[in-house]
Amino acid sequence: MVLILIFFILRNFLKKNSQLDPRMNQDNYWMLSYDFKALKKYDSVHKASRFRNNVIFIYYMTTVAILVILCAVFAISIDLILNF
Repeated sequence: MVLILIFFILRNFLKKNSQLDPRMNQDNYWMLSYDFKALKKYDSVHKASRFRNNVIFIYYMTTVAILVILCAVFAISIDLILNF
């Protein structure tokens, strides 16, 4: 339950803070800054995009953790049903 809450908080944070770069919008909030063509960046934008990349990495890891937990719960429930 906590992972799902973290997932939604991170997603909303990424969607709201995508105004740093004009190439980002609501459809590509999950992309790393390396996925875009390089532009001449200022230091503040570079630091902000680096922080944003770290947040996106945590977002990906949270998604993977939720998937692993759901698969484990599904496997345990199938095991209980078949051994019943």
